Amino acid sequence: MVAGNNPELDTTVVVDMGQKHRNQWFVDAMGYHGERLKTDKDGLLTVNVKGSETVDVDGYLGVWVPDVK
Repeated sequence: MVAGNNPELDTTVVVDMGQKHRNQWFVDAMGYHGERLKTDKDGLLTVNVKGSETVDVDGYLGVWVPDVK
């Protein structure tokens, strides 16, 4: 999970998903972000974090899980 409480956020976060998940696609389980992200050869997932202000989120919320497709 990547979360932030600032709608002005504009940064990048690297999440270590582990070697078991290297070269694997991930999607946002919450449905707030439509893109698919892929881990690198070391299992690192790079997430571009851009804050927003909606009814549900004031900042950023992404729950990145393996894509089963």
